[in-house]
Amino acid sequence: PQKIRRGSSKIASQRLGTLVHRLLEQWDFRLNSESFRDPLREFCRQALSGDLDDDEKNAVILDIERLMETFLHSPSYRELQQATVIGREVPFVIPWSKEKENGSRAHPCVMEGVMDVVYEMAGDVWVGDYKTDRVTAAQVGAYAHMYQRQAQVYAMAASRSLGLDVKGFKLLFLRIGEMVPVLTDGNEYS
Repeated sequence: PQKIRRGSSKIASQRLGTLVHRLLEQWDFRLNSESFRDPLREFCRQALSGDLDDDEKNAVILDIERLMETFLHSPSYRELQQATVIGREVPFVIPWSKEKENGSRAHPCVMEGVMDVVYEMAGDVWVGDYKTDRVTAAQVGAYAHMYQRQAQVYAMAASRSLGLDVKGFKLLFLRIGEMVPVLTDGNEYS
């Protein structure tokens, strides 16, 4: 199998991913490829910390512009434009029990996380998760497989925490404009 490339440095990739998530938390999905640059640049100027020089800031802004331009031309963006957004960056805490290595149940604990976007489209509720990693279309299937468990947990969290009948989970690969749905059995999570 092909190795998944995660960018030049893990820290830089995580930092960029965090910045893009913050941007999308307040993003107006009515924006299109002709009108997105000014709001994006303004957000980046305000959000980028003082530890970057102007050349570094401009490089980050250019990278995010390229990523967002691809995303804005994708079917996943068009879906979000037509959807009813229920919530963005939705935190959750749900009861959890982790199995020990020998298969016996450990003491109960909690799982916490944040759902990037929860939305309703054509009567179905989906949990969307933005991915900023550098992947190719050929890698998407294998990459999505790595997130199978996250899909199940987030669908369960949306169902339990928000009282919603969740159709599934969608990985939104922003850099390549690909969307991978992971269907779930809603009854399993109620």
